[in-house]
Amino acid sequence: MMDVGLVLPANLTTSGPSEDICHQVYLVCIVSKSIGRGAAKAKAEEEMKVQLEAKNFEIARHCNYFWLTVDGLTMLGGACRAELVEINPDETHQRGRRQWRDWGSIVAAITLGSVALAWSYFPSRKESSSKYHLQAPKPDSAAE
Repeated sequence: MMDVGLVLPANLTTSGPSEDICHQVYLVCIVSKSIGRGAAKAKAEEEMKVQLEAKNFEIARHCNYFWLTVDGLTMLGGACRAELVEINPDETHQRGRRQWRDWGSIVAAITLGSVALAWSYFPSRKESSSKYHLQAPKPDSAAE
């Protein structure tokens, strides 16, 4: 019983020692439960530490993969832009000529439309001689 921490008094005949033994048994139970809880807590902490390390490893791996992907896409995008510029240098010139032609057509259409609209408001020569020509009133012969 010494191994578990229980000490028996030399004189077991008195009522005091039985109470002392009960008290010691009670303390041993409390200590063993406390040690059991501590051991369980230490074991759970160890398992959690292993899981945490595994999660950190996964996070680091995903971060590395993410940044490698971003760098790769950046390099790929730059390479694609460089290839487009190198392969089709005349395309920008053709695009400029096409835009110039399109805008010229738009300006010509607006100009012709404005001229036609303005022309429609001017009176024609035949109408102006008879309709819009102001004539001085003829004096009445009776007034003379």
